[in-house]
Amino acid sequence: MIGLASRENAEIQERRLGAINLGVADRAWISSRRFGRTILEFLNEGADGMTHWTSGCEMLL
Repeated sequence: MIGLASRENAEIQERRLGAINLGVADRAWISSRRFGRTILEFLNEGADGMTHWTSGCEMLL
């Protein structure tokens, strides 16, 4: 349990540090967790890839 809590805290911290636009990043984070991806993968794709992928997720939701 301690390991899981630490990982969740680390993921939350990564999201906070990496979020330039919190609205988009939070939606991306929620969507990414559903699809088994992490926010770092979104950030690595760059703004265009992130916007495109999030828009697709919003259509699915």
